[in-house]
Amino acid sequence: KGELWIDDETALPVRETGSLVKSPSVFLKQVQFTRTYAMYNGASLPSRVESTVETRIAGKAELDIRYTNFGPEAPATAPAP
Repeated sequence: KGELWIDDETALPVRETGSLVKSPSVFLKQVQFTRTYAMYNGASLPSRVESTVETRIAGKAELDIRYTNFGPEAPATAPAP
């Protein structure tokens, strides 16, 4: 369950946020996430993922991933004859 924000000019995703409706494990109570995208040359690529997991045994766990120094793969060029 969540929200998806879409850029009105490009129709590409800008941000996703929500929570899992059904827990993937008996050890997890709740999983929430936010995924943020950045535009690179007409493509929408992930720039950050934030997740919070509430577990039944260990308590709360937070994960923050930031993507840097990357972009879309350049097209392969044919080798020179």
